[in-house]
Amino acid sequence: MLIGDKVKDLRNAKKMTQEELAKIIGVSTSMVGMYETNARKPSFKTLVKIANFFNVLTDYLLGKTPFKTQKEAECSIRVTAMKMLISYQSINEYIKKRILADIETDETLYTNETLHYLLNLTNKENLTNVELYDLSLFVVWEIDWPADLDGPAIISTWDSRTRVTIDYWRIQKITIEKWQSNVKYKEVTWYPELGNVTKNDRKDFSASVNNVPLYKSKKVPMLGKIAAGEPMYVAEEPCEYYVEVDENLHVDYCLKVQGDSMIDARVHDEDIVFIRKQPMVENGEIAAVMIDDEVTLKRFYKNDGGVILKPENSKYQPKYYTEEDFKDIRVLGKAILFQSKL
Repeated sequence: MLIGDKVKDLRNAKKMTQEELAKIIGVSTSMVGMYETNARKPSFKTLVKIANFFNVLTDYLLGKTPFKTQKEAECSIRVTAMKMLISYQSINEYIKKRILADIETDETLYTNETLHYLLNLTNKENLTNVELYDLSLFVVWEIDWPADLDGPAIISTWDSRTRVTIDYWRIQKITIEKWQSNVKYKEVTWYPELGNVTKNDRKDFSASVNNVPLYKSKKVPMLGKIAAGEPMYVAEEPCEYYVEVDENLHVDYCLKVQGDSMIDARVHDEDIVFIRKQPMVENGEIAAVMIDDEVTLKRFYKNDGGVILKPENSKYQPKYYTEEDFKDIRVLGKAILFQSKL
């Protein structure tokens, strides 16, 4: 389907007239008609308006993904990947061992109730889509696709990478709402280097000499704050203190989140985000982005017409930047891990 066909289908699904849509996106009724017959292509700015109004991805309109929303993409891919993984008996047994190991230690992101629920799923046949999705939240860390999305995908778990054949364009479309999931997360304590933090910092992070991570750790610098709302100015300042993290994580520094624009991605005000330095990220990944001298945390999308920075909170609207604006935008790195204070 071309862009115009998709716009027409979305409009008809809402039972709108071309005139009503024209008023919303700021063009003439005849122009909407030309879009829908594919006689004209909407500008990047208009495309973003259409995507925002219908709550779909611009990449969906452009034919670069079969998924209408980021949630649909995540849920569909996770469920499909999990089906592939549990079909391997050895991997299924390994999942059980990892869940049991988490049950025996306090150093876990999940509540005890959640871990026992996930353990029961490993012994159950014919899991529902919700159960597969829940299990994937524990198991699947990342899925790497070829650049052209044609070929096998690599599913990363804790310390292994499994090559599987998944037809990206034929994945069953699934959307799972938060209230359907049975996975519950614990609040997580960070462990700053005690010699480099103030008394208030120690209180903020609930750190103590006896509270030490069970994993081998490394220290990464805390460089300040990052906006999860409107972009904020961040001066070039030296490291405030260090935070300890699993040495196996490829991260370079961390920042404290300020704002609520990413709460639907479970990133809250005062959380800490760990960043891996890299000049570009894949569409849909959460990135630290500098706009002029201001830094913000958003989902990043780059299309032929420019860049979209998308929040994860319905209170905020995505912001788009044309290719001309892009020269003033710099990706600082990819968000790898978030943790919350107690």
